[in-house]
Amino acid sequence: MARPSPEELRTRAESLEESCRQRGERIEQLERKRLSAKMKYVGTRSPTSEIES
Repeated sequence: MARPSPEELRTRAESLEESCRQRGERIEQLERKRLSAKMKYVGTRSPTSEIES
């Protein structure tokens, strides 16, 4: 098996880094959406029903 050139490795690492960063941003957005949805959900419920459940 031929060893990839340092240049090839560098570009591969950069594209990997980029895709990881994009995935991280996407996950962050999802987390934020989930959090805000949870806050809305908690806000609609009264504190008393929260204690009972």
